Amino acid sequence: MQNRSYSTKSVVEAGLISTLIVVIMLANLYVPVLAVVGKLILPIPVIILYIRHNLKVTLAAVVVSSIIVAMLSDPIQAFQCLIILGTVGVTLGYCIKHKKSNSLTLIMLTMMSAIGITISFVILVHLAGQQGIIDFLSNQLQQSVSMTKQMYAGMGLTKEQSAVLDSIYEFAKPDNLTKNFLLIIILSGFMSACLNYYVTRVILKKLKYDTVEVKPFTNFYINSKMAAIVAIFILIGVLLTKNNMSIGSSITTAGYGILQIILLLNGAAFVLYYLRNKFNMSKLISNLILIFTIFSPLLVVFIYLGLIDILLDFRKLDPNRRRPKEK
Repeated sequence: MQNRSYSTKSVVEAGLISTLIVVIMLANLYVPVLAVVGKLILPIPVIILYIRHNLKVTLAAVVVSSIIVAMLSDPIQAFQCLIILGTVGVTLGYCIKHKKSNSLTLIMLTMMSAIGITISFVILVHLAGQQGIIDFLSNQLQQSVSMTKQMYAGMGLTKEQSAVLDSIYEFAKPDNLTKNFLLIIILSGFMSACLNYYVTRVILKKLKYDTVEVKPFTNFYINSKMAAIVAIFILIGVLLTKNNMSIGSSITTAGYGILQIILLLNGAAFVLYYLRNKFNMSKLISNLILIFTIFSPLLVVFIYLGLIDILLDFRKLDPNRRRPKEK
């Protein structure tokens, strides 16, 4: 009897959630102003359904809602919405329900978001009739830069602004995009993951759902294992490049880019920690110092400080380090 009651309850809630997903999907498709907001809100019903029930019920609701949207509108758009629900919604629902740490949640969500973005690119390339993703992106970016230059040409475009647009145009060439494609996808996935995680946490808190508390940025750290994984990633790229495999340069570039970003974040957290805890500065003053110094030539100093903190663990935050026993 209990199982039957639970089954009935799950079916009813899945039906309600599917209806809500369909409404959000259609609003996202037909109201352009709501497109960005809709994509951020879209995974929320799926996350709630996963928290309240399980993976099977959640996937059933996602598939049913996507089929309905495909029947009412464009099947391609419905499939793209299905990708968002299947990657972001299910991943976040799993992590929140099982109380996964913030760092693990962001890593998993970044991976799934990157996969979702790649699939979306493949769909766009197919619709545009292009030979590949790189050619499609290159054409889109170069056309955008050319249109921007033409638009601002009659408004007094300065040499500095023109130089910036020219550098973007050069970056958009197929060879450069091929080299940086993996890094672009990973960074896009990371930014999407951070934004989705933040919005989800805010909404779930309003709905009185328990979430893992986010620690202050001063407690942010990159442990030695994570740094070693990135180093191995770079090494693989170097070895592939030496063996004349084209994907090697893309992996190497992505590895160096990720390494610089995590070292920068680690260094910024390290500096902020000492400003607040050792020099007793207020949050406002310490934040202003961090902002003004990180957007300056001193940025490279933060990268080196991040590396030093990973090696020596000054803040004693890495649980993988062996601590001397206190007497």
